[in-house]
Amino acid sequence: MPRELPYTPWGFVAGDITISLSCAYVLFGVPDDGSISTGKVNEDAGHRFQQLSGSVHKMGMVLDSVQTDVIQLNRTIKDASVESGGVQQKFDLLEDTLQKIIKGQNDLKVLAENSMKSNSDQLNVLNSRTSKLNEMSLVVSVCPKKVQADLRELHGDTFRVLTKDMEELS
Repeated sequence: MPRELPYTPWGFVAGDITISLSCAYVLFGVPDDGSISTGKVNEDAGHRFQQLSGSVHKMGMVLDSVQTDVIQLNRTIKDASVESGGVQQKFDLLEDTLQKIIKGQNDLKVLAENSMKSNSDQLNVLNSRTSKLNEMSLVVSVCPKKVQADLRELHGDTFRVLTKDMEELS
């Protein structure tokens, strides 16, 4: 049997809560036609008030659980924020490193282009000099034959001159 709530002329009392009779009629669906006696109203209202009290208690437990979940969620969000700060620092470091790598690649590209241009210029100079050297080589290679021919001619001229001089002397 449900426990009866104490009755006062102002209504029912349960802990710190007082429910007026008119409120009990509205809350607990008690008809206001006088067909139910005060004792029956008291008993029905008490039973319903205990159910309401139990529901309020359960609601309080649910709210405590929600509050605990919110506190845990706030901690998790704070931890995630701290971790994301570390991730952001790592990202910034990687981005800086990548920029340095790209700059290094661009520097190497410029160096290679300059080196190729320089090599091309040097190759052109070398080809020009090689061409001149080939011309000189042809000129020099003809020299020994010409010198031999000139020597033979000189030798022949010398022999004729000497022969002529000897004939004149004899």
